[in-house]
Amino acid sequence: MDLLLMSKLSGDPSFLSHFVQVLGIEGQVSLLSLEHSVMTEDGESDLFLLIDHNNERCGIYIEDKIDAVAQPQQYERYIQRADKNNGSLHDNYYVVMVAPEEYLKTGKGNYQRISYETMLKWVQDDPFASELFNTAIEKNRHGYTVNPDKAVTEFYVKFYKYVADNYPELNPNIIEGPRGSNAVWPSFKCDIKGTRIVYKSNKGYVDLELPGMAAKQVEFKRAYEELLPDSMKIAVATNSLAIRINVSKADFHMPFYSQAGYVEEALHAVLALQGFLNQYPTITGL
Repeated sequence: MDLLLMSKLSGDPSFLSHFVQVLGIEGQVSLLSLEHSVMTEDGESDLFLLIDHNNERCGIYIEDKIDAVAQPQQYERYIQRADKNNGSLHDNYYVVMVAPEEYLKTGKGNYQRISYETMLKWVQDDPFASELFNTAIEKNRHGYTVNPDKAVTEFYVKFYKYVADNYPELNPNIIEGPRGSNAVWPSFKCDIKGTRIVYKSNKGYVDLELPGMAAKQVEFKRAYEELLPDSMKIAVATNSLAIRINVSKADFHMPFYSQAGYVEEALHAVLALQGFLNQYPTITGL
């Protein structure tokens, strides 16, 4: 979940805004840096977020839990690290635990707390993030991640193998193990921070997602719309823009061989979007 949180905090301004508002930080903030697994002599921070708020640097130390037992004096060591950095690295700080609600009820330490259930509400336009949050919540509740759908699970096994055998240059976000019946949007990692390509198989399109760019759609269209090939168009979601290619719908509940032609069409679209991103790597810099 650490990497999902990094992606949303760095690439989705709306998510970042919701996050800091829960901590009582009102008004405009800007992200200065975000680090993962920061190790010091006083222990490790899962995530460290540094923001600018009213011309002050605010450090946010994040402990991310699903069901692991907290280490002895873990909260106290967070405070030690934060106190040492206060006045140099940052002007003030927060120490936050993010976890499923049930874990937060029993978690030790005087953390400020944000539940996965709360964050789930902020990602309703992002099925991939929603699935990961739901999976983590279910894991905490029941010790098992999903209600597996055998057909969809088998489809993914063959899908990942097909990609590896035929499109080794692509980098799918591989999720091991059973998959639920609604898990029909495989995604692909991109080299450009904050972007990904999602194959929305039941909708019939492939999107290069650009989180947090919806507010800049006029400038984006002015800069890039005329550069798009005929097969691509710009689409707008709640907080995001996407460069979209329409493809045939595929049914991940059917045997893979019966959908292979549709998958092939979609993978060509993934390649095309990846090529466009590589050609214009500053696409998120407006």
